[in-house]
Amino acid sequence: ELISIFGDYDVDGASSTALLVRYFLNIKQKTKIHIPDRKKEGYGPNVESFNNLIKSGSNIIITVDRFIHQIQKLSHRNPRSTSKTSGN
Repeated sequence: ELISIFGDYDVDGASSTALLVRYFLNIKQKTKIHIPDRKKEGYGPNVESFNNLIKSGSNIIITVDRFIHQIQKLSHRNPRSTSKTSGN
């Protein structure tokens, strides 16, 4: 099973991504990282990036940072998705 981490290019997003990758490496879980290109992809998750991660074999996609508005849009486009959020 492949877990993808959809990170962010700011300090908290990069740190969150690094912590998750370190954890998954420690438990020998295969991971893939995606940090969006600000100029090409804009801010936060997008359908094209998620589709590319799924095509590359990702079974689970974890987003870090506060992308709640984009996640809600993405979950409406995929009937199989489950949107879980944490934080304030």
